[in-house]
Amino acid sequence: MPSYNWKGIDWYGNIYYGKDFARSFNDLAKKLLNQEIGLLSANYALKTSFFNKISISTKFHFFKDLSILTESGIKLHKALDIIANRTKTSLFNKIIEEIAFDIKEGAEFSQSMQRYPKIFDNLIIQIVQAGEESGKTVESLKLLSLHLEKQDKFLRKLRSALLLPAITFTLFMITTLIIFIIIIPSFSAVLSSYKTLPSSTQKLLNLSQFISNLNPILVITTFLFFLIISLRILKKPKVKSFFDLFLLKIPFLGKIIKYFNLAYFLQSVSLLLFGGVNLSKALLLAKNSINNSFINNDLNKVSENVSMGLTLNESFKNLPTLNCIPDLIEMINIGEESGNLGFMLNQAALIYFDKIDEFLALFLTVTQPILMIILGLITSLLIFSVYIPIFNLPNTLA
Repeated sequence: MPSYNWKGIDWYGNIYYGKDFARSFNDLAKKLLNQEIGLLSANYALKTSFFNKISISTKFHFFKDLSILTESGIKLHKALDIIANRTKTSLFNKIIEEIAFDIKEGAEFSQSMQRYPKIFDNLIIQIVQAGEESGKTVESLKLLSLHLEKQDKFLRKLRSALLLPAITFTLFMITTLIIFIIIIPSFSAVLSSYKTLPSSTQKLLNLSQFISNLNPILVITTFLFFLIISLRILKKPKVKSFFDLFLLKIPFLGKIIKYFNLAYFLQSVSLLLFGGVNLSKALLLAKNSINNSFINNDLNKVSENVSMGLTLNESFKNLPTLNCIPDLIEMINIGEESGNLGFMLNQAALIYFDKIDEFLALFLTVTQPILMIILGLITSLLIFSVYIPIFNLPNTLA
């Protein structure tokens, strides 16, 4: 039996919050009404964390399997039961089972998904709802699976591209720690016999001693503390706005962020248009999924201009942050004139994804050799600073 976090109100206007078990949303409402509390809203009480977060890949396979099963003639709630039985993620398994239960009780698929806002965003819910209203649920599920598949492939490619620099940086940190914790202390007894040492060597000895004396548990705890504090500070609007602008100003990274957000936005609008959502609503829904505040502001202007009667290609001109390429404006114009805007927006999104691939390839070509050179130079400098006094030992003894 599912557990609900609920919000209710009594006859005197007092607001109540609670958590209760019930067979369904309607059963919960009846249960609270017996306590003279009217149900205002309720969501399933599911514990989500970083470790059990539902990945895009999992959601892609879910909608793909669901579209195949429903297209073959299996009823939606039975298809959900089949998928739930073979889903390995326990949290997602529970979600699917409870959605299937809701549908058996008479709820719509999109209505049930709305109770899991951290799992299914507005874009997914609107596509499913549009499919339900038009009688094209299977088609909407296929569109969603294709959309999520493209996202999943791109994120996999991005992770693969960043893996090599991450490994190089990790090796650098490990090498540095070995030098300071193992190599330098092994020479400290010899070097301590010197009356005077080069300033660089003395600084290295002091730093090595400081690092060796650190408590690992204290270091990790301090790091996690500052990380949590930093993440909370970044949620404040002014700090987030400054950080968003800072990211956009970074060479390579800034363009990748712009292109990825624009590609995701265009693909989302295309998906919503194919699902039967009108352009103004599609722009608004797609814009809400963009996290960067400056890019979001640009796309908000696009949405407002279209609502005021301007064409989409006119609305994309002269945006301060995105500064869209003329090819995009032309493609949107062709799509509007031909009545095939959804297709052209999807093609434009693919072009921007290709541009991101080019930037990532260039980024790797430039950064990987630089990181290796820096790693070699710093390692050589550290070792050389230790060995200088040893090389001068014969002169000292003479």
